[in-house]
Amino acid sequence: MRPTEDGHAGWWYTQQTARQILGAQTRPAATRSKRPLPASTIADHTLPSAIIMFKNNVTRLLDSRRVAYQVFTFDYDAGVDSAVKVAEAIGLPPEQVFKTLVVEPEDPNRKPLLAVIPGPDNLDLKALARAARLKKARMATHQRAETLTGLQTGGISPLALINKGFDVYLDARAEAFETIAVSAGQRGANVLLPVADLIKLTRARVVRLE
Repeated sequence: MRPTEDGHAGWWYTQQTARQILGAQTRPAATRSKRPLPASTIADHTLPSAIIMFKNNVTRLLDSRRVAYQVFTFDYDAGVDSAVKVAEAIGLPPEQVFKTLVVEPEDPNRKPLLAVIPGPDNLDLKALARAARLKKARMATHQRAETLTGLQTGGISPLALINKGFDVYLDARAEAFETIAVSAGQRGANVLLPVADLIKLTRARVVRLE
């Protein structure tokens, strides 16, 4: 995967820079605000000469809720589906890039769940089952995950599935960061946003999933 330079920050940046709101470990990206930010406010970030504004349902949702965010786009390679590789492509620590896994309860009367965990780690299904009060749970296959969510694997995001019947369980390790990155709802795009806003928007339960 090769990173591109068309990331942009969300509409609701005001006087603070992307570096202040989203932390120091971000790649150069353009910012948008209610009034333009002068170049001197971007700290050591450099604005790209040509900016391609990325918009989809997830970013429109974040704009409508006045959430500060930054989008990172990259060339998606279907042969590389690792969240760690995504982190490398967008220039963030792997443990700050979270992946969204679709989990099915053994009980057919219970709806599927979304588990959002750090990219390098594996999901502890027993821990999730305890948190969700399930007897047993299993990982959905890629095909099944796509059928259940309507999204492609590599692009499954809790932000794209709000009000779609999924309970969201966020690994407690997210709280070690002010911001984390999750998929923006399609392959080749991730969004970095405050953990508190992710929890609020998705109504996620924060639990230990390790």
